[in-house]
Amino acid sequence: LLSLPLSSSSSSSSFQMSAQVDADARVTVWEFEEREDFDAQWCTLVRHLEETQSDLLVLPEFPFCRWELGEVHSDPRRYTERWSAMVAAHEHAQRRYFAQLPAGVSVLATRPVFDTGAHDSVASVASAAVALSSDERHFEKLVEQASMRPSVAAQHRNEAFVWTRTAGYRRCRHKYYLPDQEGNREALWCRPAVRPDFVAAEVSIERTGRTLLVGFLICTELWFFERAREYFAQRTDLLVVPRCTGVESVPRWRAAGLCAAAVCGAYLASANRRSAEFGGVSFVLDPDGALLGDTDQSTPFCTVELSRAKVRAARLSYPRYIYASVYHARLFECTPLLSESKSTTASGEDVQSAPNKLGRLFVSSMPTSKQFDSEAALLAEYERLHADSGPQGLFVACALPDDEAARLSSSATTTLMASYAARHFEVHQTVVDGFDEEAEVRALRLAAAAAEALRSGRHVVAHCHSGMGRGAVLALLTAAAVSGERDASRLRSRGQSEVTAELLEKAPAAEFVAR
Repeated sequence: LLSLPLSSSSSSSSFQMSAQVDADARVTVWEFEEREDFDAQWCTLVRHLEETQSDLLVLPEFPFCRWELGEVHSDPRRYTERWSAMVAAHEHAQRRYFAQLPAGVSVLATRPVFDTGAHDSVASVASAAVALSSDERHFEKLVEQASMRPSVAAQHRNEAFVWTRTAGYRRCRHKYYLPDQEGNREALWCRPAVRPDFVAAEVSIERTGRTLLVGFLICTELWFFERAREYFAQRTDLLVVPRCTGVESVPRWRAAGLCAAAVCGAYLASANRRSAEFGGVSFVLDPDGALLGDTDQSTPFCTVELSRAKVRAARLSYPRYIYASVYHARLFECTPLLSESKSTTASGEDVQSAPNKLGRLFVSSMPTSKQFDSEAALLAEYERLHADSGPQGLFVACALPDDEAARLSSSATTTLMASYAARHFEVHQTVVDGFDEEAEVRALRLAAAAAEALRSGRHVVAHCHSGMGRGAVLALLTAAAVSGERDASRLRSRGQSEVTAELLEKAPAAEFVAR
């Protein structure tokens, strides 16, 4: 990397340009100081963006107001008053400051919003509590705290966004993991996202004509490395981490960023503010977690070039290549589960089946899923199985309702069912959420139909979204219907896939299958 000095008109800054010529974008991180000359700091930033021809600007959390979320008020109305003031400050500042940015710059940050379409606040806190800890007492404590907090905060959200001059403001997602401790009472001031929607956003780079996939990890979310791995599954190019973090914790945030970048195999850009309370130090890491550039009080800007080719190479290197097969084109064969000669018909009668005449059984993630199959590779696999399934073709057991499939699909124009119909697959759709008695009836009915298809020599694919839960349940029940096995524990000895093996160890799905 070559450090290129800028003209004397700019304040101290850093522009890291690689010797390669295949850069797809330039990203700038900024640390501003909480003081009255914010306008002057912003003007200096604008000059830096012009001189470096930067494409992406990453700002800290809530960049256009004082961070008040560490304060506690005795009057619940005070939270709404202050939140309204922060929302208004951001709306005014966005109109004023973003208009000054060079053409082609995309802003990535978070801001306070009112989410009028929010679900029940206690339920959303409970959802986050489940993800945070499996400890039942901790979960109950968080739900109890949520019920006691000001109901006026139910619509307060920390929202990640992308802004461009041409497309304007675009909401990406809401923060899911909220801290609640001395100095940071974010869980008191606002509510977590209703669901963990860690979905990468497309950001067009005007200068190069390229498109990057950008995934937000908002401050505390950086520590949840499983979310970085989910972004890996979506082929994310850049992780964006707006922060509002203290002075003493800077080394820990650097370490967390290194791990998240290495897990995802993507660049990581993080921005923080500086004050007596907050430690500044914005930084950019490469897809292996190596530091490309950072900021300090004398060098408040850092611009780095990004290369998608480097991201692609990182995805094929250690440790990413080890779990790549788990996240892409998940199609696991479960045919060994069908072994043994005894089977049952749809009416429950025992019959003898010849294993070599059976079709093949698979479980997979959802075709066209944003997270697992953004390039629709699974549809091509399904088509190959369809061609090998005889005149009646492939039998698809889908455990996704239409609305969930539409929300998770990478296609904005074609529904999943329409994709199946265009390929003449026989699709049977059911809902097994909750693993209750009603779900049991629906699942067994579908498993019986899938078993009949297997006996006729057709191939069967069962899927949900990830392939690790509801789809694996359908595959196991189908195997039981074909083999006549009545003891779920004995399925372990049949040479199964890692998906069904893992499922048999987990409640409540394992209990559902056993029942």
